[in-house]
Amino acid sequence: MRKPIHCLGVVLAGGKSSRMGKDKALLSLNGERLLDRAVSLLNKAGVDQTIISGDIHGEQDKLERIGPLGGIYTALVKYQPYALLVMPVDLPFIDLTTLLQLKNAGQLSNKACFYQQHYLPMYLPNNHFCQSFFTKNIAFQSSFTAKSKTKTYSVRSLLSHIPHRELPIKNPHALFNANTPQDWQQVEEKLAKNRNYNVKF
Repeated sequence: MRKPIHCLGVVLAGGKSSRMGKDKALLSLNGERLLDRAVSLLNKAGVDQTIISGDIHGEQDKLERIGPLGGIYTALVKYQPYALLVMPVDLPFIDLTTLLQLKNAGQLSNKACFYQQHYLPMYLPNNHFCQSFFTKNIAFQSSFTAKSKTKTYSVRSLLSHIPHRELPIKNPHALFNANTPQDWQQVEEKLAKNRNYNVKF
């Protein structure tokens, strides 16, 4: 019998929310903070536990100034050999089905999985490929990275160096990213419209 793969839920909530002008994690959706909603969805997806990346709401990144990879690297190192189910906090319409499809595909293939044209949310196995990427490209160059304007690290760069699968997205609406006040206005308008028709997300 195949052993179960332990999986850690990771909410990325360490950004400065500069474009939004306020902390996105604390924005309320139907009376529930985005941060609380993200944690709840990951727990429902069957992860062993969920952590919050970001020193304001959770764990401080071991490596700073490298965006989401800082939180991902911290989780990989601290919670190995757990695989990760990673989602940013600013996906107001993300749903359980979308997360479960990622998790199931990743555990079956033992590869990083993400949706086409969307690198996050993501399932990430904690394997040699991931560890090698961080060791060679980031862990020993953190001081250089902090000062460099010519070399950048991103989730895309990680995925380009490890085995992965791109999954078709059945519900593009679920991956709508709210980064600005204009984006959030769209969210509120969509909620109001669907509330009139008794539609739930």
